[in-house]
Amino acid sequence: MAKKKTWGRIKDYISKQPSKDLIKLLRELYDLNEQNSRFLDTKFASSATQLTRYKEIIRRGIYPDALSKETFDIKSARRAISDFRKASEDQICILELRVYYVEQGNQCTIDYGDINERFYASIESMFDEIIKHLKKNTPETVTRFLPRLRTVVKEADGIGWGYYDYLSDAIETAFPEN
Repeated sequence: MAKKKTWGRIKDYISKQPSKDLIKLLRELYDLNEQNSRFLDTKFASSATQLTRYKEIIRRGIYPDALSKETFDIKSARRAISDFRKASEDQICILELRVYYVEQGNQCTIDYGDINERFYASIESMFDEIIKHLKKNTPETVTRFLPRLRTVVKEADGIGWGYYDYLSDAIETAFPEN
């Protein structure tokens, strides 16, 4: 409840400020940290132009560079998608980030070998989200993303923890091949 009361006071204060002061405030928030600047860039610039920034966060979190000091950070990778969704309603870009997440996770396990159940559960849940959204989407969108998902499934053959079986069943249930 305190958060709503605080926001009410902030909202009242902001509503009384001249636009130049609001612009200054936004600039201060933009400069404060990378997360704020990414959010504002995505909110007010083209979402598609911001994809590279979010993809890099996803890549580092789900497929860290073994030769650097990067480590798995699935939470940050998922948060990147969540942050993008808060800043943009561009459903194609959101699907792109989700598919990229699955592709990167899949490639990571192909390159490094079996990882762990938590890792695969994260990829599987993202895969489910993608399928859920594709089923409600236009045929053009399905045509754009479904081949990439089928490639992921094909490349996952032989990966443990029931991962391949899960992906294969999920895609065939949702989009049976003719």
